[in-house]
Amino acid sequence: GTFLTFDLKSPYVHVCGCCGKTMTGPEYDASWVYLYRYDALMSAIQAAALYRLEGKKEYLDYFQKVVGFYAENWYRFCEHGRNTWPSGNGKITPQALNEAIFLVRIAGGLELLKGDLEAGFFENVCNWMLIPCAYFLDAQKRWINNIPCWLNASVGAVGLLTGNADLIDRAFE
Repeated sequence: GTFLTFDLKSPYVHVCGCCGKTMTGPEYDASWVYLYRYDALMSAIQAAALYRLEGKKEYLDYFQKVVGFYAENWYRFCEHGRNTWPSGNGKITPQALNEAIFLVRIAGGLELLKGDLEAGFFENVCNWMLIPCAYFLDAQKRWINNIPCWLNASVGAVGLLTGNADLIDRAFE
């Protein structure tokens, strides 16, 4: 087997990179959405690093645009996933594991840029997305495997970034 080709311009038709067969349907579309969101996040994190290195405002603006979109819309995303075991459910991503990694990366980008962000941006992202998402993930720590480690890492990262003592405590429970 091989991965389907990710084509930014084709969210509803997915092509096998090996045989060229096209696939359609909600499962394939959901995978495209995940890859799109992951690419957007990684581009924002790269922009944060480039801003720190080069100081070009366009990189800071890009980070704020992407992360701001997710913060403003986090409550609108539906909870989804295959089930709650073992990988949990996500809102931005298909499962809690991916959501936790997403959160850790955003927290890192905010830490890197927090002195240069527009007024109110840091607080809005924390209040609209990071803190609620940390509690959402914390509630899914039920199993003994590596996934709760990632969930704890995201809860702790948000707690440390925001100074939220409750989240810090939950990360060490």
